[in-house]
Amino acid sequence: MGDFTVVPAELSTVSGELVSAGDGLAATTVTAPDMAMFGPWAGSAGADAEPATTDDVNTLLAALGGAVTALGERTAATGQRYVALEADNGALADGIVANLTGGLRTGRPNGVS
Repeated sequence: MGDFTVVPAELSTVSGELVSAGDGLAATTVTAPDMAMFGPWAGSAGADAEPATTDDVNTLLAALGGAVTALGERTAATGQRYVALEADNGALADGIVANLTGGLRTGRPNGVS
C-alpha cells in the first residue's frame, strides 16, 4: 500500500492555479464568424447555425470556467479544513497524554475520584 501525504501548502498553490485557470477559461469567448465570407450558398446554410452555435460555445466556456474555479475554491477549503483537523487532533492527543500521565501519577485517571 502506498503512502498518503497531505501538504497543505501544495493544496493552496494548486488551488490558486485552478482558480486562475478557471477565471481565464470563463473569460474566453468565441466571436461568431461572418457568414458572408463563405459566399451565398455556404453563408446562407451557416446562418441557420449562427449565432446559436457561437452562443452555445461561449456558454460552455463560461460553465467550464466556473467548474474549474469551484474546484480550486474547494481545494483551498479542503486544505484549510485539513490544517484545522490536524490542530484539533493534536490538542486531543495532548489531552489524552495529559490524562494518562496524571493518572499514572495518582493511580487514577484525571477527573476520577
